[in-house]
Formats: sequence, structure tokens, C-alpha cells
Amino acid sequence: MDIDMKYKDPRKPSPRLSVPPLFRVLGLTLVTGVVMFPLGFYRGSRTAGLRFLAENSHRLPGTMQGWYFYHKRKNYVVIRDGVVEGLKLSVRFAGFVGCLFSIEATLDWIRGRIDALNTTVAAGLMGAGYAMFSHLPASQMRSTARTGLKFGLVFGLAQDMIRYMRGELWYVRSSPINRSTSEVKNKIVQVENKTEETK
Repeated sequence: MDIDMKYKDPRKPSPRLSVPPLFRVLGLTLVTGVVMFPLGFYRGSRTAGLRFLAENSHRLPGTMQGWYFYHKRKNYVVIRDGVVEGLKLSVRFAGFVGCLFSIEATLDWIRGRIDALNTTVAAGLMGAGYAMFSHLPASQMRSTARTGLKFGLVFGLAQDMIRYMRGELWYVRSSPINRSTSEVKNKIVQVENKTEETK
């Protein structure tokens, strides 16, 4: 049975990244959230520090005790705003990635085929959805959707290339690795048959 048709059964693992769809979506979403939190924390804390300095530049303390409480308050504001911004950025990007790969996995299951088309459509839909959610002008909305389609096409073709090298691409039935593997298997079978005949 074709490996792509096996994907019709949701209990079967997806050939994408050799990971079942549910674990792939959750894993990529979690990794994205973890990676984006430090970036958001850095941006939020830096902005908070500059804002705190601007808001208090006209009333800088003049005593040692005043400077102590000034820096104590500043550190609190920087950490608080950094954590808030980190969580916001983490949730935003994790949600985007989760939706993208959920749509991709759904299209894989509906079509019964796993190829670049599903990834391209999923990325295009997410680009258009982001543009509509952000209330962008029509020209920027088209540009964002085109960017999503281009990213999806490149990413989908990269996955197809990996699957082609593994001999699992449905519209190309053979690959150099697959052919060489088949030749090696045939030679092994021939050697085993000769060994049995000599016995």
C-alpha cells in the first residue's frame, strides 16, 4: 500500500519529520514558544528600562538611599514588563506556528497526499489570516499572502526533497537512495539463496 494512502488512518504516523501529526504540531508549538520567550523578554525589558529612565529623568534621586530605591523600582519594572512582553510574543508566535502546522496536517489527512501543495496552501491561508487580523491595507494584505505562499512553497519543497531522498514522495516513485537500497537488498537475497543451495 502507498505510504501516502496509509495516512488516511489518523492512528498511523505521518511521514512528515517521521512524527505523528499531533506530536509534531504540539512539539513545534512548544519549541516556538520556548524560543520566542527570551527574545520577547529582551525586547520588553530593554524598552521598559528606557521608558523608566525617560519618565524619571527630571526627578533623579540625590541621596544614596534614593538611588537604591530608584534602581530597585527600575529592576522591578524591567523584569515585570520583560516577562509580560516575553509571554505575549511567545503565545503569539506559538499560536501562529500551531495553526500553520495544524492546517497542514488537516490538509494532509483530507487529501490523503503529503506534498508541498498542502504546506503552500496552509502558509498562504495563515498569511492572509494574519493580514486580516491585523487590519492591514489591501496592498499589504496581498503582499503578506504572497509572502506566506512563497514561504510555504519553499518549505514544502524542502520537505518533498527529504521525502524524495527517502523514496516516499508519491509523485516520484523512485530515488537514488531507494534504487541503491533495492539493489543492495537484491544482492543480499541472491547471496542468501546461493548459501542455502550450497548447504
